[in-house]
Formats: sequence, C-alpha cells, structure tokens
Amino acid sequence: MSGNVLQWVQDCFAASYSGLPADGSAYETTVALQLTGRLSKMTGTSSCAFRMVRGGDWGDHSPLIRSAARSLRPGPGATLETYRSGGVGFRVAGTLD
Repeated sequence: MSGNVLQWVQDCFAASYSGLPADGSAYETTVALQLTGRLSKMTGTSSCAFRMVRGGDWGDHSPLIRSAARSLRPGPGATLETYRSGGVGFRVAGTLD
C-alpha cells in the first residue's frame, strides 16, 4: 500500500504527538492553533480545519513513502472544503464482528 497515495486520516492537525491519544483513536479536538516558524500562517485557525495525511504518494522521494511519515492537508492558505489532490486517497477500515 505504501507509495500509492497519501492516506487521509481522521485526525485533526497537531504539531506534535504530545497530548495525542495513545490508544490509537483519532485526535478530533478543536483548538485555536498557536504556531511559530513555517506554520505561523495557521495561527488562530481551527486545528480541525486541517487534517493529517500519512505515508507518501507515487511522486514522493523514498524516505517519505512509509506509514510513519506525516503531513497536513490542505497546506497553509488553502481550505479543507476546496482542497483537491491526485496524490491523496483514503483507506476504509472497520471492525469485524
């Protein structure tokens, strides 16, 4: 599955793993972001206005094509409602009884 498309996951944006659920559940807490550096344009926006993606797509360099690689979409300045990409997909998962 790695390298096909970036996997869009349910988690809202978080700048680090600190304070995220340790049980594997999705992080869906809405907070006003307070960021510095290259992500400072996102300061004041909602964490759930951005979603996390994992892995890499067919156009990425090999170090990014692994499930531990994480990024955010849509990037700073774009909106979740209008975001489109040929490199982002999703995997449907469910619990079997």
